[in-house]
Amino acid sequence: MVVRLKDAVRLTDLADKVYKNLEPGKYVGNLAPSLGLIVQRDLGIADVEVSEEFLNPETFLLFTYFREPVKEALRSINEALQGGGESSVVFSLTHAMGLGKTHFLTILYHLYLNVPERWENIKKDSAQKPGLQELVKTLEEVKYNVDVAKRTLLIPIDLKYRPIKLTRYKALFEYLKRIIERKESWLKQAKISEEGLAELKDLLGKLSEEDPSKEDPVQAANKLVMVLDKHSIGSPVLILVDELYASAIEAILGKSEEEA
Repeated sequence: MVVRLKDAVRLTDLADKVYKNLEPGKYVGNLAPSLGLIVQRDLGIADVEVSEEFLNPETFLLFTYFREPVKEALRSINEALQGGGESSVVFSLTHAMGLGKTHFLTILYHLYLNVPERWENIKKDSAQKPGLQELVKTLEEVKYNVDVAKRTLLIPIDLKYRPIKLTRYKALFEYLKRIIERKESWLKQAKISEEGLAELKDLLGKLSEEDPSKEDPVQAANKLVMVLDKHSIGSPVLILVDELYASAIEAILGKSEEEA
């Protein structure tokens, strides 16, 4: 006799109330993280449905199991971003579905956008909370540097889950513009001029409104680099790309040149 999982497992109150009756297509953002939905909600672009435990950086990091390969990957990325332009690193996450690709990208999103503003409180509270104490120890072990995180230009893009009213192209620049607005005080502390930040935000605003069919992505990238170079904005850059293969397959199956 085969015992069914639902008959053998005793659900917690949270699982019983929140997850038990989820429809099959509703688990993304509720039972599994979605980088695109998290970014949209976190940056105030769309009021999409996302479970609170994915939005709250402390909660998300506390229920993350930092296996050794995860620590090694985080350490490599953190050290590369601290390299002062002398190093770069590319991680290709080609693991099978369900093995933590989006979870890993979400860790990086929180570490380089939301954790810095909470870092002092996290360290302070860790004295009374063993879970936070272990988290701080782990982040120190993987060479996480909060000052570098504050001035890193974070560019997250989910090629499948994007805002309904924005193309993937427009979403890319809108995300970066809003992230810079969130980090503006930190970037100024890193001696980036107000003039430079204003010109950068103005360019990103224009790029996020452009018709992608009229704007060559390579030219747009060159414009962005020229502004960064003009104002000596030598911040580290962290680019997160999720759902590349899924979006490519959907474009092919849908025979959509525009999507491709």
